[in-house]
Amino acid sequence: MRLKLSEIEVEDRFRKVVSGIDELALSIQKFGLFHPIVVEKRAERFYLVAGYRRLEAHRLLKLEDIEVKLKEQLSEIERREIELEENIQRQELSWDEVCDAKRELDTIKRRVYGSAVFSPDEGWGIKDTAQSLKESTALVKRDIMISRALEVMPELRKCKTKAEALKMLRLEKNKFVREQLVREAEARIKPEEELVQVIYGDCISVMKEMESESFDLCISDPPFGKELDSMVRASESLVQSYKDPKERMFFLYKESIPQIARLLKLNSHFYQFFPIGEDYGWYLEELRKSFEFVDPIPLVWIKSRGGYTVDARWRYHPRYQPIFFCSKGRRQLKMGLENGNVLEIGSVTQKEHVAEAPVELFKLIIDQSSIIGERVLDPFCGSGNSLVACKEMRRRGVGIEIERDNVSLIKSRIWRGGEEG
Repeated sequence: MRLKLSEIEVEDRFRKVVSGIDELALSIQKFGLFHPIVVEKRAERFYLVAGYRRLEAHRLLKLEDIEVKLKEQLSEIERREIELEENIQRQELSWDEVCDAKRELDTIKRRVYGSAVFSPDEGWGIKDTAQSLKESTALVKRDIMISRALEVMPELRKCKTKAEALKMLRLEKNKFVREQLVREAEARIKPEEELVQVIYGDCISVMKEMESESFDLCISDPPFGKELDSMVRASESLVQSYKDPKERMFFLYKESIPQIARLLKLNSHFYQFFPIGEDYGWYLEELRKSFEFVDPIPLVWIKSRGGYTVDARWRYHPRYQPIFFCSKGRRQLKMGLENGNVLEIGSVTQKEHVAEAPVELFKLIIDQSSIIGERVLDPFCGSGNSLVACKEMRRRGVGIEIERDNVSLIKSRIWRGGEEG
């Protein structure tokens, strides 16, 4: 059946932006119309149901009539159903329009056939919508979920692709979940509670007495150095000999890592400071014996000044500290896609401990891998700055330190809040 173009009226359409009419007109001019448009007859008048681009292409070509497929007595729902089916199947909508169209189509089908609430055999469900579109149920379910998200997060429509929108949506979802967990944890912390404690003793012996899976995060910075027995660093406030033979260092790593893995809960993180050099592979393999995931590319803490482990007259001062990132199970980092493995945080300028990492470095790590109220372990507490960071960020910190003088320093630091120079 053919109708004159002047006889066909166009009402409000789902598709708001129409493109490619020039190309379609050239195709029709060359090959003819492959598929008729769909029109409905109501009260002796004809209304377009599906095929707007084809109708506009005919008008562009100044043709008088067009082949049509006639429908009569369609309900409002049926008209919308036909239009949506055609637009989705043609796949020329933008990604967000496709998601919205699938959602509206699913809604319309449920209104027509009833919603499958209690049984998939009674009424219309997601599976039926997917079959009608010849797509997987998972894909249709995901796109409908995205459409719902677009209502509360209209900024998602600015994303160029659906994949980009999904990434943003996941980040927002993770952020929401984390914020909810933080609120719940904050409510559980009592105002008078002592958040941090330091234990005097050998960390290997102390950790063996601790309960398994009782910590949410561990940061380990054992004493390390190579051929440093004769090195003495002097300053106005500090004169210390730094004795730390390689054999002792290897022993501490080998004995502490399995205990740390035992003490950490499932789905938690572990940060292991280590000396970069020829023994890199040994440290990596020791970690892999106890942890499911060890990133072979370490984090790099960029220091503002060089170390004192080499004579700068003959070698360059090392100005960075490598840190292995490990995971027991799977846990997301706080910042997601924004993470970078280079940490630029200045060194402590007025040290009270020979190997002192800044509070801000510990705060960054703690923020990325834990939430308020969770337990953080530092088996080689040293200067105590990790516990200062835990106190400031409302984590339950536990530090172990073998040097009695350091324990006194740590307690004074916790009391006065760090006071980094």
